[in-house]
Amino acid sequence: MSEPLLIAKGLSKSFGGLKALSDVSLTVERGEILGIVGPNGAGKSVLINLITKFYAPTSGTLQFAGEDATSLSRLQMARTGVARTFQNIRLFKRMTVLENVLVADPETSASPFRSAVFRKSRLDRAIALLDLMRLTDLADQVAGSLPYGAARRLEIARALATGPRLLLLDEPAAGMNEEETAALVEDIGKARQRVEGILLVEHDMSLIRALSSRLVALIAGMKVAEGSVDTVLSDPQVIEAYLGPDDDAAAPERMAA
Repeated sequence: MSEPLLIAKGLSKSFGGLKALSDVSLTVERGEILGIVGPNGAGKSVLINLITKFYAPTSGTLQFAGEDATSLSRLQMARTGVARTFQNIRLFKRMTVLENVLVADPETSASPFRSAVFRKSRLDRAIALLDLMRLTDLADQVAGSLPYGAARRLEIARALATGPRLLLLDEPAAGMNEEETAALVEDIGKARQRVEGILLVEHDMSLIRALSSRLVALIAGMKVAEGSVDTVLSDPQVIEAYLGPDDDAAAPERMAA
């Protein structure tokens, strides 16, 4: 088997006296979507922030694509091929949908003046991503005026525009209704074809079940379960964390709803 795309070993993060993440280890295999589940405050977003270098770990190591990435900066990590979305959508609201994707193209950031000369290649790449995320008809619309679901899709398109190998999605279905979530499953499935791996943090269990190859469960900053989707969602600690103490034998089915 090939080496995992991402290897995290013993990641911990403390803020003063508060330990937000404690000795968490995981791998993202090439070709898979690794789901991260856990109740609010479990440390899921902290984990994403550590991997993408928004936070520096208190302890632990990161390896990406076979190279040590522990000491990389946020920019260096992005340039190695790691991109993300956010719980709270972060778009350039005064730019158009197309401009939001164009500005993320590595050709732009590497040489903004030279990139203008090769605008056709950048434009073709951006339009292809808008088509992938069902945003072509909205290309000239200002991003700040987009409906919620379209804004979510634009954030994924912009992340893909950086040409990542690993895509991290932080609660992409937050605030969506059932119809929007079902469409998002298709969108993430298409995004999967553009990257080597996806790490997906999500509360919506229908989306988790539809997309995840494996799951890791976090509770109070610690990893408590890892394995197949059914194994993790049937784990007593995971059920109790989501539903509270309950002897109800139907708890796993309730979590699947």
